[in-house]
Amino acid sequence: MSILFEYSNLWIGLVAVLALLAAFILYRKDRIVGHFNLPTKWLLGILRFFTLFFLGLLLLKPLVRTVETESEQPIVVIAQDDSQSLVMGKDSDYVRTTYLESLRNLELSLSENYEVHTFRYGNDIQEGLDSVSFN
Repeated sequence: MSILFEYSNLWIGLVAVLALLAAFILYRKDRIVGHFNLPTKWLLGILRFFTLFFLGLLLLKPLVRTVETESEQPIVVIAQDDSQSLVMGKDSDYVRTTYLESLRNLELSLSENYEVHTFRYGNDIQEGLDSVSFN
């Protein structure tokens, strides 16, 4: 969170000096606050200073900016062709066994650092690789 002002930061110093000057002028004479003891005068002067300083800061048009960061895992999509053409070749045994096992191992290893979504497509699109049938 940060506070930014529309005007230069030098104006904050000027506002502080003016607030201090106003509080000093109002509480330096005994005739204005003569019936209060010294600690009470100091307390009232300090309260007046902070009130005037805060009001002066509001005149400098403060902007409070907050930045929130939200970490999300990246999404990885694995799409597997589930059509018959994949098993029509010479390596159909490899595709039915080793390839699918390797694809599932890839999904497991990627799921540690990524959000993995798996789909299979052929005649239609379905989620998951559990029932790949190559039909």
